[in-house]
Amino acid sequence: MRILYVLFNAPPLHSGRARQALMLAAELNTRPGVRVQAISLDQGPTIPPPYPPPLRRRLDVWQAKRVWRAVLLCCLRERIQAVHFHGHNYVVHLTPLLRLLGIRVFLHMTQKGHDDPATLLDGRGSRLQRLALRQLSAWIVQNPDDLVAPARPRLVNIPNAVAPPRPRPPDTGGRTLVLSGVVCPRKGQLEVLRLFAALPEVVRAGLRLRLAGSLTDDYWEYDADYVAQCQAVAATIPQAALLGHLTKEQLLDELSAAHYFFAISGVEGLSNAYLECLNQGLLPIVYAHRHDPLFDTLGLTGDLIRIPADDPAAGAAALAAALAQGPWSERLALDLQARVAAGFGLTRIADRLLALYRDPGTALMTSPG
Repeated sequence: MRILYVLFNAPPLHSGRARQALMLAAELNTRPGVRVQAISLDQGPTIPPPYPPPLRRRLDVWQAKRVWRAVLLCCLRERIQAVHFHGHNYVVHLTPLLRLLGIRVFLHMTQKGHDDPATLLDGRGSRLQRLALRQLSAWIVQNPDDLVAPARPRLVNIPNAVAPPRPRPPDTGGRTLVLSGVVCPRKGQLEVLRLFAALPEVVRAGLRLRLAGSLTDDYWEYDADYVAQCQAVAATIPQAALLGHLTKEQLLDELSAAHYFFAISGVEGLSNAYLECLNQGLLPIVYAHRHDPLFDTLGLTGDLIRIPADDPAAGAAALAAALAQGPWSERLALDLQARVAAGFGLTRIADRLLALYRDPGTALMTSPG
């Protein structure tokens, strides 16, 4: 089967969805008779080759006609049978034409409030957009609660996938907290830095805070003032570090050596960053009033470290009290990894996607299982 992935952004620029897509493509390309290619629509400056396989081309996201032409030519030249859009953008408007060519078309939700069915099916957008969405073979959502009930398109719940975790280094006794994601208000780096600064000095002395995510203007949510504020606060905390953009291997090095992660982002679908942290055995720190279906799916509700939002002093007090109990352990990490592997293993998710590409009729309101 010949499949084309259309990505909104791709490494080495930031994009959890693109990393996810390329990992799935590499896995699917090991299957007999399956060939997955990818085209990336870059948000930032063009980055010269080499590109990570199976990426063929990188295109400027603002040049609509050029992008449409490239996708169509690729589909015709390579006799593509299925197109999978990883995230919603104007290229999805090609869906009616692709369907006329006999190509199955899939859209992957990436973020609540941006490209989930409840947002895009509420009447906003152009007539062409609404027509394109109705013509999808299936719309892939990441959580069961994103399964709204329109007559068209079909909806299927297939979550993100994870590869086998990296072995953890020996525990040296110190504790590391991480937040993974591009530096922007939605991710909450400034909130975390202020909370960490409010911890008693004796507590901070035994901790490290590592913030992994791009600090440069290569993503659409870049906010120079916000980045500057984060840098100013981090400079006053010896135990805190803004790491900037990390490669996949560098990020895995950081996560495998950490113990806790902040899961406080304001808007997510099924966060790839959260899943990567859980896959390495990290325990989530969440805002008490927030609800993330990922933690329900994994049965982690009773294990979460809950802190109040919007009050660094109160949040620091709650976090210090929780950490004093030593909730993280090697045993807990192994249990977390086992739960993630059971529900989100790469082979299992790739199998489900391939079955969907071959028979979209199985997609209607499907849930994990």
